[in-house]
Amino acid sequence: MKYTSIVIASYIPLGNRLRESILETSMDSLMKTTKDLPVEIIFVDNGGGYHHEGVNIYIKNSENYHFGPARNQGLAMAKGEFLVIADNDIFYENGWLEACIKV
Repeated sequence: MKYTSIVIASYIPLGNRLRESILETSMDSLMKTTKDLPVEIIFVDNGGGYHHEGVNIYIKNSENYHFGPARNQGLAMAKGEFLVIADNDIFYENGWLEACIKV
């Protein structure tokens, strides 16, 4: 499998425990399903204060620049042969990345 950059942008207002929980579950599943693959994970925090172990590149914005500009920040840092824009509220299952690259 070729080296892949996965970009995730997120904005969660401080104190929004439901969104924090969803993001944590999403990130845990992302880490689990890509741990043995040649990937870099780029996380753009749009002013919310979140950080997760295993993120290769962490970009911290002081305010919410919204998803488009934040994703562009992450894409500018990407070094992979494949680029994946992932969402912060998805539960990733085994094989998801391999299926995407196969297409």
